Amino acid sequence: MDLADLVRAQFLRLVRSPALHMAVIGGVAFAAVTLSGDAPGHPDRAARPELVIPRDRLATVRSTFWAENGRAPTAEEDRTLVQTLIDDEVLFRYALEIGVQETRVVQRRLAQIAAFVRLRPDGAADGGPAASDPAGLARVALALGLHRGDLVARRLLIDGARRLIRAVVLTRDPDPAALEAFFAAHRAAYRRAPETRLSHLLVDGFKYATDAEARAARLLETIAARGLTAEPSVSLEDSQVTAQGLPSLRDDQLGRRYGFAFRQALADAPVGRWFGPVPSRIGYHLVFVHERTPPSVPPLGEVLERVRYDLRQALADDWLATRLSQLRARYTIVAPGPAGGGARS
Repeated sequence: MDLADLVRAQFLRLVRSPALHMAVIGGVAFAAVTLSGDAPGHPDRAARPELVIPRDRLATVRSTFWAENGRAPTAEEDRTLVQTLIDDEVLFRYALEIGVQETRVVQRRLAQIAAFVRLRPDGAADGGPAASDPAGLARVALALGLHRGDLVARRLLIDGARRLIRAVVLTRDPDPAALEAFFAAHRAAYRRAPETRLSHLLVDGFKYATDAEARAARLLETIAARGLTAEPSVSLEDSQVTAQGLPSLRDDQLGRRYGFAFRQALADAPVGRWFGPVPSRIGYHLVFVHERTPPSVPPLGEVLERVRYDLRQALADDWLATRLSQLRARYTIVAPGPAGGGARS
C-alpha cells in the first residue's frame, strides 16, 4: 500500500473548514512528505539518482502522436509528451517501491512473461518454478528485469501507483460545505441544456423520394386552412404521414435522432403553431412546438452525487500532481530535448 499517502490521510482528516479543504491539502501533504525526507529540500538533494528517459521511448510516443494526429507535435505538445514520460517513469519506480508488483493482476502478467521466456525452442521449460507457481514465476520475471521492458507490466505498475495515490482523496467523503463551495464555483458545468417538447408529422423521404418536401408543404397548407392545432392534426388519416408526439428533448438528442439540419431548422420554429417543412435524414417534417424549457442550473440536491464525484476527482487530480512533484524531486531527470539535445533537472 502507499504508506506515505496513508500517513498524509491522517493529516487530511484534520482539514474540516470548507475554505481550507481545497487549499490546505497540498500544504499539509507537502509538510508530511518533508518530514519523511521526500521533499525537494531534503539534505541528500545533491546525491539524487538519475532518472533517464531513453530517446527511443520518446521517439515511439512522437511516432504515435503523428499516427493519431497526422502531424508532428508542436513544441508545447512535445514538452507535454516528455513530461508524461517522466511522470510515468517516476510512477513506475514508485510502484516497485511500494509493492504494486505484489498485486494479483501484476503477478499474473509477470508470471506469463516469465513462463514465455523460459521455454526452449522445443517447447519445454528450462527449469525453475512450475507453471502452477505464478508467484515463483513472477519473482523470476522481476529478477530478470522483464517488467522493465514489457509494456503491459509497465502500464499495470504505473496505473497501480497512480490509483493508490489518488485513492487517498477518493476515499474521503467531502463535507457539505465543501460540496456547496465547489458547486457554487462550477455552476456552469451543471447547467441543464434547453429542451423542446414537440409533435411532428413526417412525410417519408424514402417512400416519396421525388416530392416529399412538396407533399409536406401541401399538408401544412391544409392544416393552416382548417385552423387545426396539434392534437387534431396528428390524428389526420393519411397513409403518407407518420405522426408522433415526443417528450422534452435536448437539442443534441433531437440532432442524434433526426440530424443536424432538423436541429438547426427547429431553432426558427415558433411555439404553439405548425411549422415546416423541416428536413431530416428520413424525410420532411411539420413541427408543432408545445414548449421550450430554457437552460437552468438545478439546485445542488438534484445533482449532489455528480458534484460529489467531480469534487473528489478534482481533489485527487490536485493531490496526484502534488505527489508527482515530490517524487520527481528525488531524481536528477535527464530527458531528450526537442532537437535531440538533453535536459537535466
